[in-house]
Amino acid sequence: MDFFSLRTRILERLRQEGRLSYAAIRRQFEVDDAFLADLRQDLRFSGEPVDEIEGGLAWKRPATARAPSEPERRQLTVMFCDLVGSTALSARLDAEELRDTVLAYQRETGAAVEQFGGWVAQYLGDGILVYFGYPAAREDDAARALRAALAVVETVRSLGAKIGHRLAVRVGVHSGLVVVGDVGAGVRKETLALGEAPNIASRVQGEAGENQVVASADTWRLAGDAFFGEELGERVLKGVARKVGLVRVLGVRDTQEQRPRARTTLVGREAELAELWAAYSRGGEARVVRGEAGIGKSHLVQTLAERVQREGGAVLRLQASAFHLHSALSPFVDALGQAAGIGRGESDEIRFQKLSLELGRSGVDAAHVPLLASLLGIPPSEGRQLPLGASPQRMRGLTLEGLTSWALGFAGERRALLVVEDLHWLDPTSLELVDALLGRIGSKTFVVLTARLEARFERPVLAATPELALDRLSEAAVRQLVIQAAPHLSPELVQRILEKTDGVPLFIEEVTRTVAEDRGAEDRGPTSSIDVPTSLYGSLMARLDRLGAGKAIAQAAAVLGRTFGLSMLLSIVDAPEAVVRHSLAQLSDAQLLAPVEAMEPSWSFRHALIQEAAYQSLLRSTRQSTHGRIARAFLDRFPDAAAAEPERVATHFAEAGEPGPAIEHLMKAGIRDLQRSANAEAIHHFERVLEQVALLPDPAMRENLELQVQGLLAVPHTLTKGWAAPEVGRAYTRAAELCARLENAPQLLPTRMGLFTFYLVRAEHDRALELATADLALAEQTGDSGLILEAAHNLGAVTLYRGASAKPASRSSGPWRSSIPSSMVRTCSCSGRTRG
Repeated sequence: MDFFSLRTRILERLRQEGRLSYAAIRRQFEVDDAFLADLRQDLRFSGEPVDEIEGGLAWKRPATARAPSEPERRQLTVMFCDLVGSTALSARLDAEELRDTVLAYQRETGAAVEQFGGWVAQYLGDGILVYFGYPAAREDDAARALRAALAVVETVRSLGAKIGHRLAVRVGVHSGLVVVGDVGAGVRKETLALGEAPNIASRVQGEAGENQVVASADTWRLAGDAFFGEELGERVLKGVARKVGLVRVLGVRDTQEQRPRARTTLVGREAELAELWAAYSRGGEARVVRGEAGIGKSHLVQTLAERVQREGGAVLRLQASAFHLHSALSPFVDALGQAAGIGRGESDEIRFQKLSLELGRSGVDAAHVPLLASLLGIPPSEGRQLPLGASPQRMRGLTLEGLTSWALGFAGERRALLVVEDLHWLDPTSLELVDALLGRIGSKTFVVLTARLEARFERPVLAATPELALDRLSEAAVRQLVIQAAPHLSPELVQRILEKTDGVPLFIEEVTRTVAEDRGAEDRGPTSSIDVPTSLYGSLMARLDRLGAGKAIAQAAAVLGRTFGLSMLLSIVDAPEAVVRHSLAQLSDAQLLAPVEAMEPSWSFRHALIQEAAYQSLLRSTRQSTHGRIARAFLDRFPDAAAAEPERVATHFAEAGEPGPAIEHLMKAGIRDLQRSANAEAIHHFERVLEQVALLPDPAMRENLELQVQGLLAVPHTLTKGWAAPEVGRAYTRAAELCARLENAPQLLPTRMGLFTFYLVRAEHDRALELATADLALAEQTGDSGLILEAAHNLGAVTLYRGASAKPASRSSGPWRSSIPSSMVRTCSCSGRTRG
C-alpha cells in the first residue's frame, strides 16, 4: 500500500479514536520509524486537525464542534447530567461569579465526556445533554457513556474543591433508537435526537442521588460486565408508559484487550455436514435444512456445495427472495438465464440461441423451448412459435414440465446438487414446481432446501421431505468460532462474546470481527475496558460509520434488495462510478457484501439481517425518495426488466408513496399472471392494487378503479377455489355495490350475474331467484338482446333448481319480445330442462 493510502487509513482511525500512540500505529499498520517521520513531516504541512503529543498523535476536537446534521435513524446512548442545588448556589453567589462557575462546569464536563467519544448536543444552563453513537457509532458506546458519566462525577467534585464551593451532579444514561438531525428555524438551529431515549435519560437522571450515575437496564446490558453496580429494580418514570429497570453504576472493572482479526470457516456443524454429504453420495434424496435467521443455513449449504464442486459434481442454485415472493417462477427464471449466459442488451435471436443451447444440453424437449423463452422475455417469432390453440392451463403445464426437465437434467451424467435457498420466500408457482421436482429426483441428484423455523408447507412431497434442524451453537463451538475470527482475543473477552451472542453464528462472527477491528490499533493500559455489542444493528452501524462514503452506498444498495447490480446502483446514487466501485470494495473487504456471479458486476449482502439493518438506518423520507428513484430508473434505463417484472417496479412505487404508478404496474403483473394461470400470484397482485387504491385522494377515481379490480379479482378466486368460495361472493358483492353507486349500467348486469352464479352454485336458490328476477327486469330496460338472453337463462336455471317453472308470458309487454324469436325465449326460460 502506498504512502497516501496508509496516511488516509491512519487519519481515519485517529479521527475516530481521538489519540493514537506511535507504538499502536507501528503495530496496526506495520510501518517503520522512517514512515512515521515522513508522516509527521507531511501532517505539519497538510492542514489536518492533528496535534503531535508525547508518544503519539491527537485529533483536534473542539468542544464547540458541530456534528453533521443530515438526519438519520441511529441507536444512541444518551447521557443527561444536572448540577445539583443550582438554585441555592445562585442565592449564595454573585451573578458574575455564578456565571463563571457554570461556564467552568460546562467546560470541564464537556472535556470529560469528549475524551470518551461523547458529543455535547446541548448545554441547558446547569444541565448537559450528551450523545454517544453520533456522529460516529462505536460498538462500545454504552460502555463509553458510563465511563464518561463516572468521569463527570469526579470532574465536578474536583471542580468544586478548586473553586471553593461544594458542587455535585446527578447523571442518567439510557440507550435506544432515535432520529437525529437539525431542528429549529432560521439561524436558531441545532442538532438533536428525537425519540423516547432522550426523555428516558432525563427521567433516569432524576432517580440518581448526589454524585451518582444511574443507567437504564438497556444500557447496562449493552455495557456488560465492564462495570460493577447495584440493581435498583424497575421504576415508574413520569411520561414513560413502561416500567424501566435501573442500575446504580459504581465503578469500572479491569479488562484485558487483544485485537487481531481472522476469517472464520464452518464451525460446530460437522455432524450436519456429514449427514448432507452422505445423502448426496447416495443420491435420489432431499433434505430441508431448517433454522432461525442467522443460524448458519446458507453457510452449511455453501460448504457442501464447495465440496461437491471439488469432487467434480455440478451445483444448481435457486435463490428465493422476499422481494419476489409473488413473482411467478422468479428463482427458476433467474437461474435459467444465468445458466444460459444471457446478458442484458443482447438481441432476441442471440438470447434464444443461448437458451436453446442450454436446454438442449440439459435434455429438454425442443417443444418446450419457445415457452421457456417467453418466460425469459424473449418474444415469439418465426420458427419459435408458442403452441397454437393451447389453453393457458395447458401452456402453464408445459412450462412447468420444461423447467422440471431442465432442473433435473442440467448436470448431464454427473452427480448433481440442487439447492433451493430460502424456501419460505418462494412464490406459490415455484413452490408447486419444487414439490414436483422432489417427486422426480434422479439417482444421481441430491436436493437441499433451506427454510426458517416458522415456515410451514402444505405441498404433499415437500411436507414429507426429511428435515435437518440447526440449533444454536454449543459453548465449545462458539469459543472455536470466536478464536478463529480473532485468535488473539483474551479469554475474558471470548467469554463475554459467548455470553452475548447466544450461539447464533452470524451474531458471533459480526460482533467478534467488529471488536477485533476496533481494538487492533489501540495501545491502552490495563484499566481500559471493552464492550461487546449485543445487536447486529449496533455492530453494523459502527462498521458502516468507519467506511465513510461506503456507508451511503450500502444504505442505497439495501433499498435495492439483498442482491443488486452495479448498473442499477449507479443509476440511483449521486457519485462517480470510481467512487461507487471503491465503496463496494470496502464493503466487501469488511465482509458486509459478497460478489455474485452474474453477467454484470453484482453483489449480495452476506445476510438478510445486514441488509435490513442498513435499510432501517435510513429515514422514512429518504427511503421513499430512493424507492422512487429506483422505480423510475427501471422505467427509463431498464425497460426490459420493468416489462418483465412490473410487480418489482410497483413495489418501489408503493414504498415511495406513489399509489398511482404502483397501481398501474400491479395491474400489469396481475393480468399477466392471470393469462399464465398463475392464479395465486394474480390474487396477490390484485389485492395489493386494492391497498394502493385506498390511498388515492379522489373518491370517484378510487371507486372506479376498485370496481375494475373487484371484477378481475373474482376470476382467479373462482379458478382456484370454485364459484361457491366466500372470496368470490365478496368480490362480486362489492363490485355490484360500486356499480349501483356509480350508476354504471354496462358493468352492473354482468357483475350481478356473476353474483347470481355464486348464489346458485351455493344452492342459495331464494337469493339467486331474487337476483335473476331483478336482473331480467334490468336487462329489459337496456334493450340489449344478449343481456336479456343471459338474464332469461339465469331465471330459467334457478327456477328449474327450485322445482318450479318460469312464466315468460307474464313479461309479454317488455321490449325484448319484439327483438327475440319466441322459440328462443322459451329455450332460455326453460334452459335447465333443455340442457338436461
